[in-house]
Amino acid sequence: FGIEEYRVAVVPHGVFIPDFKVSRTAKNEKKQILMFGVQSLYKGTDILINSIGELTEKERSEIDVIIAGKSDSVLYNQYKTKAEELKVNWINRFIEEEELNQLIVDSDLVVFPYREISQSGALLLTMYYKRAMVLSDLPAFKETLKGYPEYFFFKSEQTTELTNCLKSYIAGQYDLECVGNI
Repeated sequence: FGIEEYRVAVVPHGVFIPDFKVSRTAKNEKKQILMFGVQSLYKGTDILINSIGELTEKERSEIDVIIAGKSDSVLYNQYKTKAEELKVNWINRFIEEEELNQLIVDSDLVVFPYREISQSGALLLTMYYKRAMVLSDLPAFKETLKGYPEYFFFKSEQTTELTNCLKSYIAGQYDLECVGNI
C-alpha cells in the first residue's frame, strides 16, 4: 500500500471475556444449533436457512435452530416465513451480552456459513466457550482454526455441503470432544 513498515501496527482481534458466570441450562432433548451476530447476506444467514430446508423432516425434528441477532431488514423479510416454516427460532433483535453468552453455552453446535470475512469476534467468543463449529472454508477461518478437523468446514456458499455437515452432526458422526483442544 506504499506505507512505511514502521507506521504499521497489527492489533489482533481479541475476545471479550465476560465478567459473569454462565452455566448450561437444563439440556434439551434436541441438539441445539446456533448462529449469532448481526445477520446479513455476507454472513450467510440465507445459506443456513436453505440448508435446514434440505434436511429431512426427521432430521429437523432432532434439532433446535436459533438465529440470534439483529437482521438486515431485506434479508429478514425475504427469509422469515421460510424460517418459521422450518421451525427456526429467529431472534431478530440486538442480543444483550448475558443472553448471548447463555445462548452460546446452551448450544451444541455454532454455525458460521459466511461468504466472506477477515476475522470474527463471534468465532473467537465461540472458541472461548469451546463449542463445536461448522464453518465456511474461508481463509480467515482456516487460519484461525489451524488443526481443527476438516470435516467441520464446508465449501463457502455451498448450501448442500452445509446440509451434509449438519446431517453428519445430527447422525452423531462428529467428534465434538476435539474442539476443546483447539
